[in-house]
Amino acid sequence: MSQLQSQVRRVLLIAYYFPPIAATGGMRPLNFCRQLPSYGWAPQVLATDHESVLPPHAMDRKLLDRVPFDVGVIRVPHPNPMGRLLGFRDRLKQLVTQGRNSSPAQGVGDSVRPPTSVEGSASSIRAYFRFLTEILLEFPDPQCHWIRPAVRACVNIPVEERPNVIWATGGPWTSLLVGKQLAEKFNVPFIADFRDPWVGGFEFFSSKTLHRKAQGLERCVCAAAARVILNTEELRLRFCAVYPEWQHKFVTITNGYAEELRAVSSSSGNAGTFTRAAGGHVSTLELCHFGTVYGNRSPLPLFQAIQELLSEGMVQASRLRLKFVGAWDVHDPVCMQLAKVLEERGILRLVPPVSHQECLQEMARSNVLLILQPDYPLQVPAKIYEYIVAGRPLLVIGGEGATANLVQRHLLGRCCQNTVQEIKRTLVSILSSESSLQAPTPADTEQFSYRALTGRLAELLDRVYEEQQSIGSRA
Repeated sequence: MSQLQSQVRRVLLIAYYFPPIAATGGMRPLNFCRQLPSYGWAPQVLATDHESVLPPHAMDRKLLDRVPFDVGVIRVPHPNPMGRLLGFRDRLKQLVTQGRNSSPAQGVGDSVRPPTSVEGSASSIRAYFRFLTEILLEFPDPQCHWIRPAVRACVNIPVEERPNVIWATGGPWTSLLVGKQLAEKFNVPFIADFRDPWVGGFEFFSSKTLHRKAQGLERCVCAAAARVILNTEELRLRFCAVYPEWQHKFVTITNGYAEELRAVSSSSGNAGTFTRAAGGHVSTLELCHFGTVYGNRSPLPLFQAIQELLSEGMVQASRLRLKFVGAWDVHDPVCMQLAKVLEERGILRLVPPVSHQECLQEMARSNVLLILQPDYPLQVPAKIYEYIVAGRPLLVIGGEGATANLVQRHLLGRCCQNTVQEIKRTLVSILSSESSLQAPTPADTEQFSYRALTGRLAELLDRVYEEQQSIGSRA
């Protein structure tokens, strides 16, 4: 243990989502606070409570077993005026609908009233009220009403118990604003942790004015922070381009996996190795996807590629298998029809969600782990780190962006463009052994353990603490 680590220092982790709230965003601070004590840092957590959390999340009390007993968690509730307004609006709509249904229907001979100038301006009035709603109740995010109660809950912490450094993770971006304010009150360094891009386009708001205000807040956070952590290298490069004057502040620390997940995967064994026929060809290729299928993470191009390979006689149905484990939130009729056809041919299996433990075991026994990740150039899905610890080769459909770069950089599998023709070429190549898919080595995966990642965070905490002490001694 270094001299710095021999003296325990305090760090306040500001994480709006934290167990027992079962949110993906709570796993990063949870795993950091579990490992930080071994690096000489005593963590305390500031979070909201389950009753207040927005959007509503399930509660998993088993996650509390993973929070170290000596880690204090300050849980701060907050009001939800937007939720109350929406509830009032829904009740009002229901009353209006009932009133309309009870009024006499318009007769065939009744005249149709032409639109008035007042009705013509209704859209502009709605836009104005939408702007007011956002600026007063939803800016910079729907969790904005947590700022004041969260700051008030901490300002009276005794001097001897105050943190030496504050680390805040977002989204919600409200957490970063809480961290900035508390760091200023305590006169301690502030580290901002971005799990996603903040300012990505004014489509998140009703006006360019709010977009510019969000840009201004992001700039203020970066200016105040001693360091800014980005969870992908692509996001770090984006920040370097937007804020070149602060390039020295930007650091990449990815998401990762908890150490106990490796034990689950190891006990399951890597039974999912390829079976090969004479001549070295892969006799059966099974692609396994875990997690919810929704939105633009659509399997439609994959289904179309497989259907065409079968129709063209390039692949036998017995040599391809697809398994999707998790929620199936697909509404595209073309995709649903193709799914039905592939199910009837014995190629596709849709499996309902299973427990987290069973999910990890199934991953470790899989042939190839499938990732659908188009149109997310700066982000990597959290699920990929559980894929990594499973020790199986990955196939990413979506050949550009942070996810594909991660897989290629660390030799975790193979990527292809999200087009029917590229998917066809990739599947034929794998089945003919022209391109082997090897499982990643431990050296490629161990760097993503939260033990290793927390070591990098601890070094950062040490550095900003030393810099602050040096400034204080010169003053």
